[in-house]
Amino acid sequence: MKKDVVSLSFYIGLLFKAIGAAFEIVLGILLIFFKPGRLDYLVDNVSVYAYKLPHAITNYITNAINNYTVEVQSFIVIYALTHGVFKLAVIILLWKKKLFAYPLSIAMFTLFIIYQMYHYFHSHSLFLLLMTVLDIVMIVLTIIEYKKLKVKPS
Repeated sequence: MKKDVVSLSFYIGLLFKAIGAAFEIVLGILLIFFKPGRLDYLVDNVSVYAYKLPHAITNYITNAINNYTVEVQSFIVIYALTHGVFKLAVIILLWKKKLFAYPLSIAMFTLFIIYQMYHYFHSHSLFLLLMTVLDIVMIVLTIIEYKKLKVKPS
């Protein structure tokens, strides 16, 4: 029963990771066209409704908008596209139970964790911290699933 729960968790994790990867790809493509100067227009039109939001959320949004530069845009586009494309490719291979994909995904998620932590220590983004925790959970589930598949007779 325990193994079934682990396998189910692994495949549910893959499903959520695939959805996240698709979202990252779409986000990366959309942000190519969403230049920092266009945010001024958005802020002007949305600020009318900002008084309904809690003060902390309003401050967070304002801070994020003020810090959205061409450099930040470039980072997000490159990160979202590479992370999304590579992650989706590896997830498809894992779903098909290709054995070489398991160590590949562990290495890839480890590299993403290192990269995410580097940027976390500069930005203190809770989103990056959450992504890192989820990647660690997926690495553990991937190791368990890989060991199980290697033991199974062909």
